[in-house]
Amino acid sequence: MVGYVIGADVGGTKTASCAVTRSGEVLERVTEPTPKTSGAAVVDVLLRQSADLAESLGAPPCALGISATGAIDQSTGVIVAGSETIPGWVGLDLTAALRPTGIEHIAVDNDLNAYAIGEHWLGAARAPGPVLVVAVGTGVGAALLLDGQPYRGAHNMAGEIAHIPVAEATGFICPCGRPGHVEAVASGPGVAVTYAAATGGAQPVTGKQVVELMNRGDPVARACVQRAGRALGSALTCVATTIDPELVVIGGGFSAAGSVWFGSCVGVLREELLEPLAHLDVRLGTLGPDAPLLGAAKQAWSLVAE
Repeated sequence: MVGYVIGADVGGTKTASCAVTRSGEVLERVTEPTPKTSGAAVVDVLLRQSADLAESLGAPPCALGISATGAIDQSTGVIVAGSETIPGWVGLDLTAALRPTGIEHIAVDNDLNAYAIGEHWLGAARAPGPVLVVAVGTGVGAALLLDGQPYRGAHNMAGEIAHIPVAEATGFICPCGRPGHVEAVASGPGVAVTYAAATGGAQPVTGKQVVELMNRGDPVARACVQRAGRALGSALTCVATTIDPELVVIGGGFSAAGSVWFGSCVGVLREELLEPLAHLDVRLGTLGPDAPLLGAAKQAWSLVAE
């Protein structure tokens, strides 16, 4: 049996776990909806998925890596901050909760950090210098990689770019409750809100449906997608000017919006960045939803001696 680790990603809608070799090959995976009832229920899913993979593969994993939403103290595995969509999630000690797996080595990290590590390991973010990895989906987030490792900040809050004020979000309320933040108009739900506002709210839609309407020729949908791209570009201009990255990689579920969205984002960067940064390398991610799974697996492998 080839040695493997388990990489798991706790997302807003689904929780997935996969068995991954040291070279990054995915041997097997399991997925099920993320329960919204309690943090303990999410732990039960992770325990069950780990047991199912070990039984299927006929051997225990070498280590377990978890990618999870929220600000996480990686040294302890405790979720120190986050939304209250899952009762009992904030404050949960994931490392201790997963000890019943019997797995000695457990790594727990924020999903954006795991996403970035995955793209750096096997995707589009393979560069030695500072790399900014951005994910746009239900929310907007980022991770800054230094020598391939995420910079976490003094309070484990580095990368919270969702709350950068941008002109395109004037008049819209961020999920944090404050006005004018980029996430209010650049996330998938934010695009749905701007479309509803532009059309009088007659047609409730998701961000994905707005993109579908755009692809069918709806000019209002196109304007909302362009607005999302420009808003993201404005926020990234601030970040890039501050940290001077070698590379920016953009992914997440809403990156499926395609060239209209991506072109609007990059266009703002080209217009607003100072000359030394004006030709900054900006790429789309290549791993899609596997990025945080593979990043979690990579962190798990880092705990296992070669």
